[in-house]
Amino acid sequence: MAQLFPQTLTGLASQWFLSLNISKRRTWEDIGAAFNSQYSYNAQLKMTTRELESIKMHAKESFVDFIKRWKSKAALMTDRPCEKDQIRISSCNLLPDFAKNLVLVQGANFETFFDSGLAIDEALQTGVLPRTGSSSSTSAVGRYSRTKQIEGPSTWYVEPLFKW
Repeated sequence: MAQLFPQTLTGLASQWFLSLNISKRRTWEDIGAAFNSQYSYNAQLKMTTRELESIKMHAKESFVDFIKRWKSKAALMTDRPCEKDQIRISSCNLLPDFAKNLVLVQGANFETFFDSGLAIDEALQTGVLPRTGSSSSTSAVGRYSRTKQIEGPSTWYVEPLFKW
């Protein structure tokens, strides 16, 4: 294995191996220790649900690109949330244009959620659905607006954006 290992390397990893001192290339254990020492920084840290919840859709990002990026992070988890929670977490990080149109899909499976998101993305691109013009990277679900003033300048009536 120590003789075959260099043939599996390309690019910078191959250059690193060729520059490695010959004393560190004698046995498979030596090579393993040197490789781990060199590339241990690259070991993935465990992805947590909290980190997954922080992945937001970017203003110029398509629904497909967001879901691909989100799913690639979710794939790093050893104890992934159930499908229902994955839909909930990913939908909370959508732009308002998507979130307000996908609210009703919450109980579906991820495939239905994804297909609905594709349809909404296409409808937004073609103008069938109007854009809100918000470039915010957080969903409108759960946010509030201070729109009606009551009893002087320092008191605000808080009106929910969505009524459940």
